Parts: sequence; structure tokens; C-alpha cells
Amino acid sequence: KDDTRASELDEALFDLADGLRVVAIALAAYLPATAGRILEALGQPSDLDWEGTEYGRTVADSGIEAAPPLFPRLEAPTLAS
Repeated sequence: KDDTRASELDEALFDLADGLRVVAIALAAYLPATAGRILEALGQPSDLDWEGTEYGRTVADSGIEAAPPLFPRLEAPTLAS
């Protein structure tokens, strides 16, 4: 919340989003649907080419909205007494 350090915060948030984008591309071979959902949540193109793992390729977006869980919790069935 310190306006004098806003650029540092912007850089850190960009690095986090860029890292998530790279992880999504790396996971695409194992979890293709999940990788696509991660990229969609980040507002990124759905391009899963390995060359996309290069640092700094995250496309600027106006903001990231809350997304539904990638792996929703499953409730275990209860035993009837």
C-alpha cells in the first residue's frame, strides 16, 4: 500500500503471473484441460507451445479476477450408522 513502492509490487506480481503461465505450459502434457484453465484465468492466450516458457511473454492484462478452483474438493462419503 506504499505508493512509493508501487513499481516493485507491479514487478513482483508480473513475475508471479509469468511464473504461473510457464508452469501451466509445462503441465500441459499431463493436465491439458487444467493448463488451459490456468491460462484463461490469467487472461493469457491458450498457446501451449514450449517456446512460450520464455520469461516475460505474459501479455499485459487489466486485472485477474477470482477463478473457480482448479481441483474442487471432493467430500468423502459418510458411513451410515
